[in-house]
Amino acid sequence: MCKLSVVLLVLAALCVRGIPAGAMPAAERRSEIAPSADPRGALDTPFPNTERRDHDVGELWLTITNWGFFGTEYDLNFSGCTFPAYSNTCYLFWGGLWVGAINEEGDTLVSTGCEGWAGPHYEFYPGPLDGIDDHKDVITERSTRESSPYYSPLAVSEQDFIAFYSDTATSATWPAFIGPDHEPLGIEVTQRSFAWSYSHARDFIIFDLSLKNVGEDTLRDIYVGLFLDADCGHCGEYWDKAWDDVTGFRRWRDPGDTLWPEGTTYYSWFYPDGIDVGGTAKVQSPADRIDVAWAADANGFSAPDGWPTPGVFGTRLIQTPNPNVRIAYNWWYYPPNGWAPPEVCAPTDPENPDDVLGEPDTDELKYILLTNGYIDPDQLDPVNGLCAAPADARYVLSCGPVFPPWRDPNDPTQWYCAPGDSIPIYLAYVAGEAFHVDAAIPNGPTDYEGHYDFSDLAVNASWAYTVYDNPGLDTDQDGYRGDYVVSAFGDTAWLTGDRVPDFLAPGPPPAPSVTVVPGDGRVTILWDGDLSETAIDAVTGIKDFEGYRLYRSYSSATAEIAGYSRLAQYDLPLRDGSWVWHGDTIPADSLNLGMGHDDWPPPPVSEELASEYPACDYMFVDEPVLNGLPGYYSVTAFDFGFRRGGQWFAPVQVEPIESAPSASHVRAVAHPEAGTGVDDRVWVVPNPYKDSEDYNSIRWENWNRAGWSEHSRRLDFCGLPPRCTIRIFSMGGDLVDEIRHPSGHPVATESTEPWNIISRDFQAVVSGIYIFSVEYENGDNQLGRFVVIK
Repeated sequence: MCKLSVVLLVLAALCVRGIPAGAMPAAERRSEIAPSADPRGALDTPFPNTERRDHDVGELWLTITNWGFFGTEYDLNFSGCTFPAYSNTCYLFWGGLWVGAINEEGDTLVSTGCEGWAGPHYEFYPGPLDGIDDHKDVITERSTRESSPYYSPLAVSEQDFIAFYSDTATSATWPAFIGPDHEPLGIEVTQRSFAWSYSHARDFIIFDLSLKNVGEDTLRDIYVGLFLDADCGHCGEYWDKAWDDVTGFRRWRDPGDTLWPEGTTYYSWFYPDGIDVGGTAKVQSPADRIDVAWAADANGFSAPDGWPTPGVFGTRLIQTPNPNVRIAYNWWYYPPNGWAPPEVCAPTDPENPDDVLGEPDTDELKYILLTNGYIDPDQLDPVNGLCAAPADARYVLSCGPVFPPWRDPNDPTQWYCAPGDSIPIYLAYVAGEAFHVDAAIPNGPTDYEGHYDFSDLAVNASWAYTVYDNPGLDTDQDGYRGDYVVSAFGDTAWLTGDRVPDFLAPGPPPAPSVTVVPGDGRVTILWDGDLSETAIDAVTGIKDFEGYRLYRSYSSATAEIAGYSRLAQYDLPLRDGSWVWHGDTIPADSLNLGMGHDDWPPPPVSEELASEYPACDYMFVDEPVLNGLPGYYSVTAFDFGFRRGGQWFAPVQVEPIESAPSASHVRAVAHPEAGTGVDDRVWVVPNPYKDSEDYNSIRWENWNRAGWSEHSRRLDFCGLPPRCTIRIFSMGGDLVDEIRHPSGHPVATESTEPWNIISRDFQAVVSGIYIFSVEYENGDNQLGRFVVIK
């Protein structure tokens, strides 16, 4: 079924079912979500309490949900998978979690968060169907940023989302949303996802999934997969962008470096005395064997509008309790004419009876696909015959069997999940920049060199594992620090941590608390340095503060990171005046560290402001600035980076990291001092207002870049008292408009109030001379005039 047909089916269903899941605000849905307590009967609620949320603190913006679904589908209010941030380039139409198993009756069952071609194709929905209105019905957000409204000491990353969903609903309990063919496994999923803004961690999002058996059957041979249909290209309703995608599987970070050097010895929990691995594949190293399924636009310019789409997007399995887990990658595509023989729609292997042809439209075929252990050849590989061409490709990356961590991975009789048991699964969504070297479409993997560049995707996939399980870190303090190798020369390199999740990314010092004091033609920025300058990095254990950077943005109401301009930078000087390198002393003044100038310390808070803001240490004055123009000011903190010494293999190296400008931004609008009475003159800016002037280019109008319209026109009344009423009259004495100050307008200040040159009858004001009066709270009035020329 093509996507247009799916849309028509969805629209037809909505005519019967009413409002679709996720369309109503959460506050309105909450009153209607309490289902019937009887799981055998139809639920009382008309629709489940579905939610979508955007991970948007890093460069990869990903839409997650509480029903096992990822992406936008047809909801353009969310990011889908935008990369890089603010690029308006999307790499995911829809995707979803798949879980397959065999129950006690021997039935082969698969539950999907999205299958991509049938309908209804959602089989997970929020929370257990227990009739209890609790935290499992909504998505919870947490953040490690102390400046965030979602700050929590329980947070793992700068943006955590926690969701709960299960496959326990049926067509009998929720007939409007569950298809008649769905038979539940009895699985409840706790989904936690983590995102960061740090330079080495901003291009991936890590997922921590816990699959709990809440049913009555013991489940065996459990496999888990991620379905993904990318449709790379311009964000929006561009249907043709789907037809020029390609997909593939990347086994190694560097295909030219896959073997251990001769004389390398590998040590682990299972091999405490070590084994010789010299000359063998580096399968023990998660930094090298990355196993990433990927998708991209074929030539970097997506149809139908030639939109630049230079990135690549993929998924990586990070960890399961089974060290011998099998990974499978299967892809297929939807034919442009809506129908084609299955052998034309997917690569085929006549020798493999478990190689599914075309779209797996039953539980049995889905389970075969999840479990076949087959790694399809990359889409463009000529071995695929007619399939070796760009198309509307989709894939499933799967793994299994999986089971609770206390089961013996070497005893197949223990590969099951009893009622009440839980299985942890860790995976990552990963993106990469500069994938396309040129606009050519390579003729298969042997032709990738010079056309496709996997280096950024591979580095990010490697970092995803490192953040999940910091190499050499004994998290649970049981004496085991992880797997490692020793070279023939005696050098040691850590490959993993202790397999206990860390979710620790080397981070910048926390951003300082920022205060702004607007003035006439200037904004004073104040900040407190104690938190930033004394912080210790959680991963390196080092107090690594290096300096501050100050930024200003006029980009938009949400202070886009891309729109920040640096105003100043302050660097700590070198501590002792020299650096030591391999035993040689080098004068510090001979080194260019690339960290800016040694302008330290920042200016202290002036005596005038010190008494009013005693907690602030430093001050910067931004002047001259245009009165009435909203700006966003941010002070970031950065460190001096880190490199773990003695690493002859895959060294842990982190470039200097800076906190995100959005972590501490504060809005300010410069304005003249407020008037106190009729003796303080009120004036209008601009006066005259001229239609011929380009107020838009200087952001006086349409300051947030939301799009100019007649209602974007603006003139300001300045020198106002804190409270008053402004009335505008024509020369004939007719009341044109009345404004109560303060109005709450985004650009209004204590002493200024904007007017959009629209009358109280919602008509555009014509050219002429206008009289205004300002009525003070004590009844006094002040008169003035201004001119509008159109």
